[in-house]
Amino acid sequence: MTVNAQTSASRRYVPHAIWAALGIVPHVYLLVSVFLTDIGPSECSGIGWGCTLAGADGAGFVLIFFGIPALLVLLVGHLVIGLAQWLRRRSSQPEDS
Repeated sequence: MTVNAQTSASRRYVPHAIWAALGIVPHVYLLVSVFLTDIGPSECSGIGWGCTLAGADGAGFVLIFFGIPALLVLLVGHLVIGLAQWLRRRSSQPEDS
């Protein structure tokens, strides 16, 4: 594999890495911040709505309601990026007659 081929192959993964980071980093931050809350299981904290989930229960709630849809959006995004790259490579290749 030549240097030019290695460069183009590594460039192919840059959009996937950026898309994954945009989807994964905020969710990891959210899960860690919810998991590390100081509220005990029998204490209440919230603005007008009463008790909120804390610790592992809160992280599980966030994972179910935000993590699963985020994974689906990430999957669709990766498929779109891959399809766009495939179409671009296909259109740049000379046609055999």
